[in-house]
Amino acid sequence: MVDNLEKNCLGGKRRFVSWGRFPRQSSSICTNGTSTLYNDEFIVSPNRLYAAGLYNNSFGVYNTAAFGCNSTAIWSASQSSAPAGAYVIAQNDANLVIYGSTSGPVWAAGTNHGQNDAPYCLIMLDSGNLIWVEGNSTVMWQTNTVQG
Repeated sequence: MVDNLEKNCLGGKRRFVSWGRFPRQSSSICTNGTSTLYNDEFIVSPNRLYAAGLYNNSFGVYNTAAFGCNSTAIWSASQSSAPAGAYVIAQNDANLVIYGSTSGPVWAAGTNHGQNDAPYCLIMLDSGNLIWVEGNSTVMWQTNTVQG
């Protein structure tokens, strides 16, 4: 499903910006469900002010009010531009990893804990903070991008 958000851009012109496919219109991806984001796919905060995903082959957190007019991320993974075909995966070993289509890992959160029965979830919060949690409660990694 493609979600278009209307934007006011430079010069007062109005246009629609395609945000890509939102997995289940969700604010999270988990290891017990849809666990992969591809280029131009995002998870969106419940208040729809923030989105996280791969845009122009870079994994980041974006303010939706500025997206399309000023697509600078408020946070991005410390990787050079990922190769075309890159994807982000929430792994069952508790690690959040960006893979190149054929090149192997490009970036990782460094939270590998081995196999576990707990689901691991990447959640975009209303505050603008992106968190990686174990069992929906223990924060293992975060972007520290709380806004306002």
